[in-house]
Amino acid sequence: MLGEGTYGVVFKAKDKTTKEEVAIKRIAREKIRNYQRFLNEITALKTLDHPNVIKLFEIFEDEDD
Repeated sequence: MLGEGTYGVVFKAKDKTTKEEVAIKRIAREKIRNYQRFLNEITALKTLDHPNVIKLFEIFEDEDD
C-alpha cells in the first residue's frame, strides 16, 4: 500500500507485460456520491497523456462492492 485517502487506497503494482511499476487505486463504490459524475471524470482522465500528469490506463469494476 502506498497511501490511503477519503475515497480509496493506492497500491504499488507491476504491469505483467511491460514490467513497469504502476499505481493502482481502489475506490469503494459506496464512497462515490454521484456515479455519473464519476464516470465523466474517468472519461476525461482517459484522454490525458502528459509525463507530469496522471495517466489512466485501465479501469475495472467488480460486483463485490
